[in-house]
Amino acid sequence: MKTFLITTAAATLLLSGVTLLLSGVTLLLSGVTLNTDHSQQNDNASLIQNNETKLEDYTEYEVLNEKVNIQKYQTKVETDNKNTRILIMSDDEDQEQYKSIFIKDTNRLKIIEFKRGLIFNEELKK
Repeated sequence: MKTFLITTAAATLLLSGVTLLLSGVTLLLSGVTLNTDHSQQNDNASLIQNNETKLEDYTEYEVLNEKVNIQKYQTKVETDNKNTRILIMSDDEDQEQYKSIFIKDTNRLKIIEFKRGLIFNEELKK
């Protein structure tokens, strides 16, 4: 009988802990929103989404165009701050094909093809 009471008490504590944990996870997840709105796709591949900056104005444009033929893709800016610029190139079916990472202080450009991996990693001439 004593074992039964201890087992029941332990199970009750365990279940209340799991319930508390799950309610915390639910509360945490309720604050998360997913951005899946792709309605802002721009038909002109030479314009960057969000700020209408021309691709040709970027330092890395010539190499991107040579390695990727960037005019075939819709390009969006994922990050552009004082240190780095990250561009994502997607095909007409909105499938991401390439990612470029330009490190501004060293002029290093990395180009990643999502199917094959890193295809370019060099410092560009200033």
